[in-house]
Amino acid sequence: ALQFHLAGGICKLLPESALIFASVDNSKNFTLTMSSVKGPQDEFSIAGYAVDDFNFCTVANNGLNLGFLSYKGNAKISVCADKLIGMDSHLFVECLESAYDDICNGVDNASSEELKAPDLTPLSAKFLEIGLSCAVAGTVALLSIWLAKK
Repeated sequence: ALQFHLAGGICKLLPESALIFASVDNSKNFTLTMSSVKGPQDEFSIAGYAVDDFNFCTVANNGLNLGFLSYKGNAKISVCADKLIGMDSHLFVECLESAYDDICNGVDNASSEELKAPDLTPLSAKFLEIGLSCAVAGTVALLSIWLAKK
């Protein structure tokens, strides 16, 4: 959810001309890749050394790659941009910082009412659950009928 709100905040703060340039005027030369990874919430170690912090970045044949990673309750954003896209990196950083500030202000001013997490169960899993429930109920019914006849 944080990644969704952060990406939405970034898009809202980007100048319209930058969005038009990225999506319409320069669509063959500029591509955006976004990746989010929920990392471990507990500290772990590699070869006996505690990992205090880590980050990642996707590398693709794109103009701009954004990566979001969480670890131990903290979130990281990694940005890799190809200098050939001619992006104004200072403006981009300003937009990221402004979006982050807006998110922090939204969280600070949020209602104290607890939010209910949305049901993110895939539809296929819901169908499988219903199908398995029907199969179990059917099997129990058939078994009951069979036992009653004995």
